[in-house]
Amino acid sequence: MAGKSKTLEEVKQKKITGKDIAQMSTSEFLDSAKGPYKRILGYLKPYKGRFAMGVIFGILSGLFNGILLLGIRTVFTVVLPPDPDKPIQAIKPFAGLPFWKNFEIQRPDVPPDQQLWFVIAVCLSVPLLMLIRGLLTYLHQYCMLWVGNRVLYQLRDECFTGLLRQSQTFFNTAKQGELMQTVFNQTRMASSAGTELASAFIKHPVSILSILAVLFHMEPVYTMGAFVVFPLCILPVVYISRKVRQAGGREEEEAGAIMVTMQE
Repeated sequence: MAGKSKTLEEVKQKKITGKDIAQMSTSEFLDSAKGPYKRILGYLKPYKGRFAMGVIFGILSGLFNGILLLGIRTVFTVVLPPDPDKPIQAIKPFAGLPFWKNFEIQRPDVPPDQQLWFVIAVCLSVPLLMLIRGLLTYLHQYCMLWVGNRVLYQLRDECFTGLLRQSQTFFNTAKQGELMQTVFNQTRMASSAGTELASAFIKHPVSILSILAVLFHMEPVYTMGAFVVFPLCILPVVYISRKVRQAGGREEEEAGAIMVTMQE
């Protein structure tokens, strides 16, 4: 009997509300979120094909941030006239980068009457790169949203099925507004948390690393100076994130109270 009670005690989960999250520190929140996030990510397995497509598009979208910086620098190098006192040299947009360091573009010799159209054509490559990056970002978000909706349907179905199996005593003591909020709002937040977490750990790190690689390649001194200033910018972000968690906790508590009042 004691072993059975211990097992039941281990299985029993503590409910963490938005108000509890608002009062947690960042380390406490990360420790408390490990278990729930693992269970949420388990719902992604049936849709791993579409999820993998979203991951690939997210990686490509993140890499395109660095490519966009190189493209803008190359456009300025091509459009701006070279120094007349120096010999005309080929353009090497990837100089200093491994594998592509020998890639070069010959500076075109454009007649004076066609230089305006040449500049316009070269400058249009920047919006084209932005369009490609936007398309990759759209495909990434579409795949993640598609997976998130399927997870949402599954969570709501399991939650609603679990409610139907409860006894009459449970419904006599439970607040109907909180049950409605659990079925509709909290399942939606849980499904979006899984896809948003995957996006945050895939797309954003790739974007940061690609931009840093290009910046170190272009201006290593200024980039190192930015590393000195950047940690100072983290402090207000941490403070604001705590305020956001507190506001989210109050919103969840107020929404539950409103739904309980409306139902009664």
